[in-house]
This record gives sequence, structure tokens and C-alpha cells, in this order.
Amino acid sequence: MPVSMLFLVITGVFQQTYMATNQTLLQIRIPNELRGRVMSLYMLNMGLQPLGAFAGGILAHVIGAPNTVTFMGGICVALAFIASRLLPSLRRVE
Repeated sequence: MPVSMLFLVITGVFQQTYMATNQTLLQIRIPNELRGRVMSLYMLNMGLQPLGAFAGGILAHVIGAPNTVTFMGGICVALAFIASRLLPSLRRVE
């Protein structure tokens, strides 16, 4: 239990770092006249999270939790790779 708690704290720190960095970069890169629209789309992430959790729960029931984590992690890696190839401008901060 103590090791799990430690890893949860570490995960929380990294998640907060990611969220702060991500929102900062979004607000720096987006023109003022589009910022509200872009941030509203970005906030859909919070609203749609329960759907992903629901799908993950169903998938875990069908194929097992370890396989679900592997599958969903693979999807994240694949999407990151695709985005890095299709949108090289995202890698440059001006």
C-alpha cells in the first residue's frame, strides 16, 4: 500500500505538470481572437473523460484489465506518433 501511494503521488505530480504545460503552450500559441474557441474545445477533454472510462471498463470486463491498459496505451502512443508526423509545427515553440 505505501508503494502504491507513493506512485499515485508521483503520477499526480506529472499529471499536474503536463496539464499546466499543455494549457500554457495552448494559450501562448493561439491568437487572441481564437483563444476562447480553442480552450472550449480543449475543455471537452474533461467532459468526455467519463466516456473513455466507460469504454475502458467495458473493455476490461471483456479482455481483462492488463490487456485493456496495454491496448489503450498503444492507442495513445500511436496517436502521438501520428500527430508528430502530421503536425511537425507542434514540436517547435516560437
